[in-house]
Formats: sequence, structure tokens, C-alpha cells
Amino acid sequence: MAGGPDTSIVVCNFGTHSVRIGFAGDAVPFYDEPSAWAEEALAWRGAAGISFIREPVAICFAHGFVSGLVIDIGASGCRVTPVEAGYPLVMAHRQSTVAGDFMDLATSVITRSSVGKASTCPVDPASLLATDASARALLDSARSLREATADCCQPLLAGDGTFDLAKPPLVPKPVVVGPHRLSGEARARLGDVLFREDAPDTPASTAADESSSEFPALPPGAATIPMMVAASLFACEESARRACGEAVLLTGGVSRTGHCADRLSWELAQPDALAAGLAVHLLPVPLSEVTHSPWMGGSIIASAGTLPDLFISAKEWDSGDASKLLARCI
Repeated sequence: MAGGPDTSIVVCNFGTHSVRIGFAGDAVPFYDEPSAWAEEALAWRGAAGISFIREPVAICFAHGFVSGLVIDIGASGCRVTPVEAGYPLVMAHRQSTVAGDFMDLATSVITRSSVGKASTCPVDPASLLATDASARALLDSARSLREATADCCQPLLAGDGTFDLAKPPLVPKPVVVGPHRLSGEARARLGDVLFREDAPDTPASTAADESSSEFPALPPGAATIPMMVAASLFACEESARRACGEAVLLTGGVSRTGHCADRLSWELAQPDALAAGLAVHLLPVPLSEVTHSPWMGGSIIASAGTLPDLFISAKEWDSGDASKLLARCI
């Protein structure tokens, strides 16, 4: 879906709507599909009074300004995509299934087989967990990112430690990670059972308290976000892994629900993850925004201080011209 060398296109997932955002030759963004949704995306608030984090951040990834990881979380699955500077990015995933269905975790690691091309290697979550039961166990020895991700991805590797793209793709194993039939506050707490293989269909009244500053420990075998981040880092060129690990973009409708943003922030801010260079800056999603906003898509950028210019303060947003702020993103 990418155009010529002067054109990059991003398909942003706005819940049930997709908005094509791209660059013309003069690097002026254009919106193709209802612009009202794009405008609402730009106006989305993170933590009130702290910063605004907008979908156009994805444009910066797509246009090669930065490298990082894109984590696309939706009601039907989750995908982690390493993005290397200079490569166009296309983001889209399946729409959620009918109410009452369960989500499944199907992660795709994108590897660069040659310049300008990408191949998709589906990853079986069970295979990712074959050598280490948790992200903390994977990272606490402060090994190099290559060593850590090599252990995580061992089932996918050839004898020389590289991805063997000649192998038949692994068929993603369906993983029950929580009910999709919830609504209101119960849906906002969905993240407490996200990425768990044994998540029960638990009534909302038993969900973890939203105000808790810590998250309950995940059971052995749970597929944590850091685990997927570590696995995806291996798909990047070795020289780009550090930069990618310091820039994580969370997108997709479920990034606005279930405190996925909070969990990502908490898990990657642990000392063992910091030792591996996966420090993040990530803001919590206010519960009121989750339960009352008509637009359930969203993007959250997490970085170790490498992308501070992409954050716009509340004061600046309220007093500035939206078009000028958008121009700052490109």
C-alpha cells in the first residue's frame, strides 16, 4: 500500500473505521476516508493536563523519522511490528468478531528479508514461552538484547541464530485471553485478563480494583507484552534493536480499554526490563475516557526519552493552532 519513494501511507485502526493517512511528494499529510475521524484522533487526550498523544505519531514511524515497535492491540488479537527507519508502515487488523466471542493472541513478527520488502512470520505464543515462563525471567540477567531475544525466539531460529524463513510458518495457537462481552467499567478492566492463557470468564465484580497501583502477578505461561517486545526486537537489524526497544507505539481499539497502557508501562518499567534497555514513558488512560468516549481507537507512544518532541502539553494544545501542532508531527 506504499506509494513511490516520496509517498508513505499509514492505515490507522480507529475501531470500526479505517482512515488512510499519507504523505504527498511535498510531505503534506492527507486524509482519505472521513476526516472527522482523523480530527477526533488528533484531539484525543492522554492524561489530562500532562500530554496529548496522537495518531499522527504513527506517521513519523511510517515516514522513517524514527525506529520503534508498533504494538497493535485489538479485540481479535495483538500484533507487534518492528519498524526500521526508512520503511513505510501499513497498520490494520481484523475487525472484532461478534459480541460474546473470545479474543485470541496471534502475534506476527515482521522480518526484513531484503531492502524494501518485508515477510511475515506468524508466531505461536506457546513457542515463544517454550524457554522462559515470564518476561522477568527472560530479562533479569541483564543479558544483551540479542541473547535475550534469541532465547525467546529459539523455536523460530536456524542453527546460526538467524530467522529461517524457509521453514513452514507456525500456525498461531488460539489463546483465550478474556471475554469480549463486557461493557462499561467491566470492559475497562479487561486488561487484567489480557495476555493470559487461562483467563476465566470472570464476572466484572471480581475484576482487579481499577485504582490499584500494581497489577496482579500473571500465572506461569502467561504471554506478557515484554515477552512479545523482546521477541520482536530480534526481527530488527542488530544495529536498530536498541533504538526500537526505546520507542514503542501502542495502537488499536483495545489500547483504550483494559488498562493495557498501564500494564505496558508497569511491566516495562520494572528494573529487569530497564536493564535490557526497554525503559518507557507511558501515560495511563483515564477511565472516564474509556467508558464515555464515542471513539475507541487510540495511540500511545512510549519511549525512553528519545521522542520528547512528539508530546504536546495540554496548555500548548489549548492555546495553539491544530494545524501547526500537526505540522510539528511531520
